[in-house]
Amino acid sequence: MTPLDALVLVHRGGAALERTLASVAWAQRRYFLDPAGVLAAADWPAGVERWPGSGAAGWVLLLSEGETAGKELRAVLESAPDDGTTARRLVIECHAFGGVIRGRPRVRLCRGQCTVRASLGGGVEFAVRERAPVLPGAAIAHVLPPLPAEAVDALNAEARTLAALAAAHGQRPRFVRLLTGGLVGATGLLFGKGTGRLGWGRWIVAVLAGYRALLAEAKLWERAQLGA
Repeated sequence: MTPLDALVLVHRGGAALERTLASVAWAQRRYFLDPAGVLAAADWPAGVERWPGSGAAGWVLLLSEGETAGKELRAVLESAPDDGTTARRLVIECHAFGGVIRGRPRVRLCRGQCTVRASLGGGVEFAVRERAPVLPGAAIAHVLPPLPAEAVDALNAEARTLAALAAAHGQRPRFVRLLTGGLVGATGLLFGKGTGRLGWGRWIVAVLAGYRALLAEAKLWERAQLGA
């Protein structure tokens, strides 16, 4: 799959963004996408370019701030055969409470017209028309902040970014999503395959995911009311 670029969706910046960018230091080029405008020009990461648009000559790996691409993922990406597809899905692993929950695979690899879309019930992925196969043996890691207050702050920022991204692509708020978004966001992790000692931690992770989805839709409603 070489050459391979990396694109990171910004929520707050700071240490979490630096960790995510560092995990893809091996990429040919690194880009950032900041739909909520939280980074001033002086805060742009050194050596990282603003995402120019949807076109990409080679493969692009999409990460959300707070996620990391480990060495195993890099090895799988570099050894994957070119089967003619233009998109692949990757599993997103949530690391929390001493365990790991494997969520539903998302379209996180793309080449050609790579447009990032917000899925208010489940984060972000590339918008593609074709059925994207899952790339086996590869996963993106998302480590939940250990402190509840920090986790909530991170989810608030992510929800704001999702709403800004959805609004930028003309997505309008819908009452039915406001009612069901939290349920959709929670069930993906509540019933995802888990390893390690999760216990009640699985329920906490699911509640937080549902909270993010509900809040993202609410912020989209707020943006629509303010005309943003």
